[in-house]
Amino acid sequence: MSPSKNGITMPTLELERHDEKMMQELAATLLQQNLDQYSSLAVTPDGHPDSRSWVSIQKREGIRVYKESTRQQQQQLRSQAATGNGSVKTAKVPPSLLLMGTIKGHLDDVLYASAASTTEAMLTKSKFIDDGAVDCKVLARIVEPTMADPMHFLNVTWRCFALSEPRDYVCLDVAGWGHTARGEHVAYHLIHSVGFDALPNFEHKGVARTNMSVCWIFRQRTASLVECYARGFYEFDTTNAMLNSMSLHAIASQWLSCVKLVAYAQSMKLARLLNCGKGVISSDGSESDSGDFGQFGSNPYNQTMSSSTSSSSNSVVLLPAPPEPARVPASRCKLCCKSFRFLGASRRVCQACGEDVCSRCSVKETLVLFSRSRQSVRERKKKFCKQCVADAMRSDAGAVARDDFVAVAQAQHNCQDFHCVPRQQADNSVRGNSVESTQALTISAIVRLGGGHVVLLSSRPYWKPGGQPRRISRTTVVLDRAIALWRQVCGESVLHTQERDRLQSSTTMSKDDLMAQSLPRLQLSSKDMKAILELSVSLLETNLTQQKELRLTRDGFPDSRVWREMQRKEGVRVFKEFQSPNSMPSGNSATCMRAGIAHPEQSGMPSLLMLGTVAGSLNDVMYASIPTSTDSMRARSKFVQDGVVNSKVLCCVESPSADDPFHTLNVTWRYYSLSEPRDYTCIEATGLLPNDYGELVGFHLVHSLEFAQLPVFRNYGVERANMSVCTFFRQKTSTLVECYTRGYFDFHSSNDMLNNISLHTISTQWLSMARYVECAQMKKLVWWMRVRTGRDSFASSSQSSSSTSSGGIAGIRQHARPRVQAGTRCRVCNRGFGGFLRTTPRACACCAEWVCKRCCVKKQMCVVSSHNKSKVNDKKLVFCAQCIAEGSKSDAALILREELLGHRSSYSSTRRTTMETMETLDD
Repeated sequence: MSPSKNGITMPTLELERHDEKMMQELAATLLQQNLDQYSSLAVTPDGHPDSRSWVSIQKREGIRVYKESTRQQQQQLRSQAATGNGSVKTAKVPPSLLLMGTIKGHLDDVLYASAASTTEAMLTKSKFIDDGAVDCKVLARIVEPTMADPMHFLNVTWRCFALSEPRDYVCLDVAGWGHTARGEHVAYHLIHSVGFDALPNFEHKGVARTNMSVCWIFRQRTASLVECYARGFYEFDTTNAMLNSMSLHAIASQWLSCVKLVAYAQSMKLARLLNCGKGVISSDGSESDSGDFGQFGSNPYNQTMSSSTSSSSNSVVLLPAPPEPARVPASRCKLCCKSFRFLGASRRVCQACGEDVCSRCSVKETLVLFSRSRQSVRERKKKFCKQCVADAMRSDAGAVARDDFVAVAQAQHNCQDFHCVPRQQADNSVRGNSVESTQALTISAIVRLGGGHVVLLSSRPYWKPGGQPRRISRTTVVLDRAIALWRQVCGESVLHTQERDRLQSSTTMSKDDLMAQSLPRLQLSSKDMKAILELSVSLLETNLTQQKELRLTRDGFPDSRVWREMQRKEGVRVFKEFQSPNSMPSGNSATCMRAGIAHPEQSGMPSLLMLGTVAGSLNDVMYASIPTSTDSMRARSKFVQDGVVNSKVLCCVESPSADDPFHTLNVTWRYYSLSEPRDYTCIEATGLLPNDYGELVGFHLVHSLEFAQLPVFRNYGVERANMSVCTFFRQKTSTLVECYTRGYFDFHSSNDMLNNISLHTISTQWLSMARYVECAQMKKLVWWMRVRTGRDSFASSSQSSSSTSSGGIAGIRQHARPRVQAGTRCRVCNRGFGGFLRTTPRACACCAEWVCKRCCVKKQMCVVSSHNKSKVNDKKLVFCAQCIAEGSKSDAALILREELLGHRSSYSSTRRTTMETMETLDD
């Protein structure tokens, strides 16, 4: 650390084993005392302390700071005198401050910002929130963060403040998680002055060494509010009451900086996005313009070396990184897809993802970074797109802290493992590490890495034979090292190809893709399948009864005394049921629903109702609804925008048959990004059945069910919620389909405002049903393209002759597209393409015939990428009017049968086979 402005340099502290143990015992005692004080504090119904004991001196937003009244101090003096601890004249009670209030955010973010376990983290925190600390340093580390608890530490720190008089403190600094006497889960940050003879003081430079004891306690009050509590005692070196009062007011102003903790956590997350995306900022937020590797020294991968060592088989040669290709500016904004105007005046480049966005979709965020010389902390404003900012806000602070721990463990091994060290020595040094560091380095394979390229000369099995080196990226180097550590931790001598591919694919996966991949394939017994089948039948009968009992007006609307309209779109309306206080959900409503309750309306959970009509046929609507596979679910969600970020079919209980192609019964997983991220594990059933009047009715049932085999993702900040939704479709006229949907939701939250926001979001997603017929038309066109082209990937409608197009959608091969010859005419209207005003021909993506501009239409296509199954390609392709008409008139049931025949070589009624197998196993 460089010397401070006043020439003060605080040395590091070497502690013995018994001193460290004494510090841990002192921290535990002080923490317990402060937790007891927090639990026993008497507050008014408004959340304020007793005005006879505390006087408000400052406030900011939702935070207030109180000073202990003189009368309260006199009472403490008398109690001390009565117990014999001192006389009234000689006893001293240090001034005390109290902070109470709430800030917007999440508890993990507040602790992530408050718990600064390194010197650089302390400096960047003080610079961002402006807490008055001029200089600070970590003198000794007693308890360091771990993978299991990355935000818990115990350090000895030094802080220097410039108050009315300069003062410094040597303190015990501890942070982590705890529980109150009432069992509440809280986060704490304790700072308590301690003395060490080995540390110098700076009274000769006008800096007085004083004492303080401050404890911060944070509790998640609601889903979006964190309750803050702080109690502090200060002992000043002067008896001047006026100076002490000024110092207390200055400290109170510094305490109010806690309102910026959530913003600081957001800044650190964005700094990590900047690091993961471009590699210009280290994991602790430090700027590194010249290729520095943050606080861990120079980056061995970015050195521009071109020398070679001996011709040994274990030698390492570092070559300069090849020049990166020139960046091609995009023609449209990444988020709103608006084209950039003349000269690109509104173009902005996101510093995290590197994509081009417009000025309306970009935000300037303040980051606190270290200078290149690492001697000062600077504030820099960086431009980010709104999507990256939202991703940073939604990211779990605990997972980010674990990534920081992984980055620290990885950087500690980088120099000794790959900085001109033989491969064998590097492997031996890795094997000598602890299991904690080994696991951290194994997990570090999923961290995106960039930088220079490394050429290794070795006889390892992954090098080219004959001593010919091959150039590999830094990600491959780290992946190879992670595989070696995987073998060491798991005790496996051979790593299977599938496991290596899984590690390699995880380097570019998003959070929802990682969650989907971690979900195993459900293994259900015959009894489980039979129970699921019986539950679906019972739920279907209950919903049919509810639909019959629903009273409608002459206009087709429900009773306004029971249902209140929330939203509408085209011919579809969504209503919310009025709830009386006596019908609020009980504490075991979630348990009942997840256990498979057949009557969710009896639990008093929030309910929604949707009524209306959509233009189309019943088969088209069912064709869009049926979840035949994970790919079909993701493509439908991408097209209709129903709010599902990711989904997966976990188990197939009953599959479609040739006699009943719309009948399915699956166990599925859905991940939604609402006001709060939530996921659901559900049974999902579709099919056709006759009603009391003999009319054919389609149904789509989704009901939450609990499975012990499936993990939860609370570490990702995703809550496992419950729902029960059933939809019925009926052909009302030859061109209209009547829709009815009833749903119940349990969000595991008692905050009515957040629940109402979630219900409004769900109602908006339900309105996407108006696009089901369009989705069916899209799926038909996709099938026709597969049939006519004989391929699974589809072409772009661009007039370029390139054989490939971006986004993983392959282009039409040259022999599949006819050349424009003399006399070529439009396929539909037979109009020629010559003449004075030459008409540009367009090729139909389905039939590959030339059509004019008037006879073609651009249609949105959503197809799962053949290279990356977690990505859904969304692109507009050109179709001629004749192909669109043929696709619209084609029967969805016949197309679905053909699709099922294409997926199975020998196709039969799988439902009947499954039931026969179940009966055989039961016998």
